[in-house]
Amino acid sequence: MRLPEDDVGNVIQPGDRVAASAQMTMVDGTVMFTVSGGPVDILGLRSTLMTDNSSLAATLQFKFNPTVGSGQAISGASAALTSLLAGSTVDLVPTALTTAPLVTLAGSGGLAVQSVLNKVRVPPGTLTAQFATSSVTGAWKNYLRYAPLSPDAMVV
Repeated sequence: MRLPEDDVGNVIQPGDRVAASAQMTMVDGTVMFTVSGGPVDILGLRSTLMTDNSSLAATLQFKFNPTVGSGQAISGASAALTSLLAGSTVDLVPTALTTAPLVTLAGSGGLAVQSVLNKVRVPPGTLTAQFATSSVTGAWKNYLRYAPLSPDAMVV
């Protein structure tokens, strides 16, 4: 039996789960995912551009806002998303909470090498998109692969 894979080809281990957002135009503070029922380990996070982006010089940073406590950036800011074409991707690279997400251009087919085995552990709360300079106008679909640390933990 072949184990399922996420959209980047990583094998989803038994117990790992995947959540996908609706296609959305993200602005500063857009809620991408909500964690409830207990903590989870974020194993992979990818935002895929579904329509061409504007010429605005926005950068994307991922932020987690716990139900109890203060919000915390879980990445640095990405490279500028200026005029990206549909099919481009932005991936969380969890080497440190300040590491910039990896931007992969559509011409690469969305292929990105992920060699980092780190994960980001988060309690219940929301994962949001933060934009510096301006927001983007393209439509995005977001994917999150996670491991629940509680029987009731889930991400939507």
